[in-house]
Amino acid sequence: MVTLREAEQLHDEISELKQQRKTSKDKTLISSLGKKISRKTAQWNKKVAELRSRSEPPTTQASVDQARTARGGFTKTQLAVWGVGWPPPERWLEDLLGEAKLSSRRGGRRLDTDENALQVGSWRDTS
Repeated sequence: MVTLREAEQLHDEISELKQQRKTSKDKTLISSLGKKISRKTAQWNKKVAELRSRSEPPTTQASVDQARTARGGFTKTQLAVWGVGWPPPERWLEDLLGEAKLSSRRGGRRLDTDENALQVGSWRDTS
């Protein structure tokens, strides 16, 4: 079973590879890094999809606050699990919590996200 931390570590690896590619002057290395980035990005997307399938969007400010980093923000991975794009749009939190309220009005039926959207407002009823 995938954990959020595993997905975040993979995202960190991708960021490091992108930095290496950006600073490299060797065309062969740049090409190799590009392929590695693509593979790892596909792995990250799979991990995020699995995490999304096992979790509900946060329903309260308290549940959102529990997911904050030590510096008070959110990781790209955490936002992706909630269906929020990067960079997060204005009012994403209000929109996310608003969607949770709509879900509870629908009788608590499971909501899921469109697999490719990763944007707030993409939660759809799957029952």
